[in-house]
Amino acid sequence: MYTVLNLFLSHPKLSLLEYLNFEEKSKEKHEFHNGKLRLMPGGTSTHNKIAISIGWAVTNALIETGKDCDVYSSDMKVSNSSLNSVVYPDITLVCGESKYLIPGRTDVISNPLVLFEVISPSTGTYDYSGKFNIYKTFDTLRQYILIEQDTPYVEVRTLENAEKNSWTFRMYEDLEEVVELDSAGISLPMRSIYRRVKFEE
Repeated sequence: MYTVLNLFLSHPKLSLLEYLNFEEKSKEKHEFHNGKLRLMPGGTSTHNKIAISIGWAVTNALIETGKDCDVYSSDMKVSNSSLNSVVYPDITLVCGESKYLIPGRTDVISNPLVLFEVISPSTGTYDYSGKFNIYKTFDTLRQYILIEQDTPYVEVRTLENAEKNSWTFRMYEDLEEVVELDSAGISLPMRSIYRRVKFEE
């Protein structure tokens, strides 16, 4: 059975299909960048609480508004034909029909509308900048949501001008606020996002 190490030894650069086939059998998650694997760190209990709460909050809001959208967990990968990267968002929102990168496979979404990342100390810089640069290549993406886990802080990045790739930023730091996801026509109370999360005083 292949390990990440002997994959690198035998394949200086993996093809996309080699990566996807390896990932199907792997017990750990890896992102794919230019033929190389990037091991994803494990999440904390707080990280998981927040990610699950976001998934539930988004799903409930969609049900209430009758939106034709799907919500995917961190097991779903995203990529598009202009990228040589495949990554795992914490939550992916697709409205309308979900489209996939490779015909016949349903493991890589290519048309996300909104992407969510719960920030960890080890991934913060990557999530705020590197991953955002990847996500901006999606023609369908309209909002990118970053959620801190150690303090109440949600940052909503919204595409204002597609031709200029111009994004606006709005921050939410009060648990009594409601996060507006205009692209999907739904709202998420901060308290729903941070349900049962305790912050150090």
